Amino acid sequence: MPDLSIEDNKLASDSNEVTFDYEIEDVIECDSVIVVRLGIPPDEAHNRNVVGIDKTGARRWTIPESPLGSVEDNPYMSLSLRDGELWVGDWRGWTHRVDPETGELLEREFRK
Repeated sequence: MPDLSIEDNKLASDSNEVTFDYEIEDVIECDSVIVVRLGIPPDEAHNRNVVGIDKTGARRWTIPESPLGSVEDNPYMSLSLRDGELWVGDWRGWTHRVDPETGELLEREFRK
């Protein structure tokens, strides 16, 4: 995987730079994908704030909204690797296992 540097909403890897609409909160390298979680300001609702990009900086996927919870504002709040698997946690306390190649939500568990 390439060396990564983060500055506000910019992610630089090797000779590529990707600029996002929001500040970068977390980054995880998972297989051939760089997974980025964007911080969403409190006065905005944006629930698809995790993206996967390849080593060239091309966007491969944007995560779907969490299918759980009855609130309109339910962004993803965490990224982690557990036993080599990618997990994201949403604001309502659900943690979802994600396919790093496609961004598909594979399973979920309540963790709050």
